[in-house]
Amino acid sequence: MMGRNEIWAISNLLKARRVPLTLGVLALGLQAFLLLPIPLLIRDIFAVRIPASDTRAVLAAGLGILALYTASTMLSLVARRLILVAVFTSVADLRVQVFTRLHDLPLSWHERQDVGRLHGTVVGDCERLGTALPPSLVAVLQALIVGIPLAIVAVVVSPLLAGVVAVVVPPILLLNGRLKARTGRAIKHWLSTHRNYAAHILRMLRATRVIRVRGADESELQAVLERIEKLTDTSIDKSWASNLASILNGAIAGVTGALILVVGGVAVTEGALALSQLLTFYAVIALMLRSVTGAAGARANLMTAVASLAPLQEIVEYPLPRIYGGEARRPFDGTVALAGVTFGYGDTPVLRNLDLVIAEGERVAVVGPNGAGKS
Repeated sequence: MMGRNEIWAISNLLKARRVPLTLGVLALGLQAFLLLPIPLLIRDIFAVRIPASDTRAVLAAGLGILALYTASTMLSLVARRLILVAVFTSVADLRVQVFTRLHDLPLSWHERQDVGRLHGTVVGDCERLGTALPPSLVAVLQALIVGIPLAIVAVVVSPLLAGVVAVVVPPILLLNGRLKARTGRAIKHWLSTHRNYAAHILRMLRATRVIRVRGADESELQAVLERIEKLTDTSIDKSWASNLASILNGAIAGVTGALILVVGGVAVTEGALALSQLLTFYAVIALMLRSVTGAAGARANLMTAVASLAPLQEIVEYPLPRIYGGEARRPFDGTVALAGVTFGYGDTPVLRNLDLVIAEGERVAVVGPNGAGKS
């Protein structure tokens, strides 16, 4: 589900909120622990209580399953709340870090940036990160922490049927590997188009007066329409890639269920497997799919979150210039001297080797036409 880069980026983002995140993970672990007895109760009902016509025991086991499932659901809600709080507060911390670094970076850095694109990154990527990361991270953690113990229970209940599921795993991994690369490319193009669109709109709004004066409304509208068309195309590609992955994974899950039914049914008729084992295995698979299904659709959101996080972390980690921190005092009598000042516009020089000394108490006014190099 997640590669090394994704894991490192997300863990670096969440490192300051380890306490609520850890509590959420522990709640998910306790949820998995409460789900484990359910398959055993189901097996007991079909293997022992129903053949013995023990109605009270069946009702008691059913109430036990209901109680365990209800408690598990409550723990799932608690875990989700804790994890969501940890993620959203981490995103808020990142926003503060980004704006703090923007204020600390020198003007020379800001002058090299495209203001519109920078605005699209700071505002748009923060918003996409806060929208995509929380639900996808919750789904992935639940799939891992709850799904793995249930998978172990499935192996214990019926190694034969677990082997059928294991046969399908390699094709799923191969398919998801190919789909991940395609989805990643679609997401990068989609994000780039969104940033360029946001930058263009900001520049257009700031230059509305100039556009009206020059009569460039039609050409500007045509440029916006072209960007909207490109934005639509990349949005379709991104959504199609993520939906294709979900649909194909769902189809494979359906085929796997059919294989389990066929192989399990044959094994039951041949006496190699008890009917209670088949029903119990299906119950385990149902519980596992309930926890894992959300992770299949979370991949695209998780990749979007990581791609949005990268430029924000670049801003936060951009090195600041060294600031003089010494304590030595230099003599200064108020005199300012400029020597050899040269200035020009492109290849056209305006000033060449200008020397200027302003002594203490002097007031100097620089006059001249526009473009003469006064600044």
